[in-house]
Amino acid sequence: MISIEVTTKCNLKCKNCFAHENTEKLAHINLDTAIEIAKEGKELGYTQLSITGGEPLLWPHLYDFLELAVNMGYTYIFLNTNGHLITKEVCSKLAKYNGIIEYSCTINGYKDEHDSVRGAGSYKLATEGLKIGLEFGLSVTVYCVVSKSNLNSLPKFTSDLYNSYPGIKAVVFIQLRGIESEYYNVSDLKLEPEDLIALVKIAGFLTLGGYNSFILENSLTTVVAKELGLKWLTPSPEISRAGKIVVLQNLNITLNHSCNINLGSYTKGVLESILSSSLYIENTESESPLCSGCRFLCKCRESGKLRPSDEYHNVGSNDKFYCQKVLELICD
Repeated sequence: MISIEVTTKCNLKCKNCFAHENTEKLAHINLDTAIEIAKEGKELGYTQLSITGGEPLLWPHLYDFLELAVNMGYTYIFLNTNGHLITKEVCSKLAKYNGIIEYSCTINGYKDEHDSVRGAGSYKLATEGLKIGLEFGLSVTVYCVVSKSNLNSLPKFTSDLYNSYPGIKAVVFIQLRGIESEYYNVSDLKLEPEDLIALVKIAGFLTLGGYNSFILENSLTTVVAKELGLKWLTPSPEISRAGKIVVLQNLNITLNHSCNINLGSYTKGVLESILSSSLYIENTESESPLCSGCRFLCKCRESGKLRPSDEYHNVGSNDKFYCQKVLELICD
């Protein structure tokens, strides 16, 4: 999938958003540049496109771009929104591309939990954005950032959400991450190794109960699920993997939206060379030498995990990778 960050502007300032690192650089991408990126992606064989931000519904060129992207031949377009700006007018425009466009609403738990992180009144707006989209027959996924504060309520929250809003495509759990500068202090909320294991069990048994749930781009959870015998849980891939590429609003090219690796700056025709570069291959296809000697190496490789968990998930001392701490609890 190719992803374009069309804006860094957002109508929220959530306490757990890593994008706060760049709040001083609030701007939109140029429409012609976005079109150029999408065309180049299509020429390289991409059929799936992610439009993200910031809040992409604030980008003034969104609907013109969607029309052009569909006409280019993209068969799946994911609109990564917070749900607040989803209205009947917005949905009537998106419904034109029903079957191609899917959007997200972020709901981090029940009202008090959600509003404590995303602001007073946020829960009402996000659930309304979910409700309206479903009424229009649109494909809607709920994103839920998981921390120590909402972990225990996830099973009931998820089942209540599905029962209140039939038609949700999936509830996707996202492990809370820190950032290098710890701009926002979430160190006390990050999941301990035993919490991550609990999250995998929760997602597995929710899915078994008919509530489609999976964990976003977190290959460690695939290793854990296999060790726990949760064979039915949808595997979660590496967050940085072959074929995935992101062009940020400032035109830096990277591996994923939360990645600090800069693959270069976008200019016309550069994507093909980026995808074949040694830096890209090293971070998406090659097995990390950091795993050498780890006693869990075979288990990870069998589940498609090629590199250690990133430092942003780690808790406590840094003498071990987070993945090692987790696997010690279930493999030893």
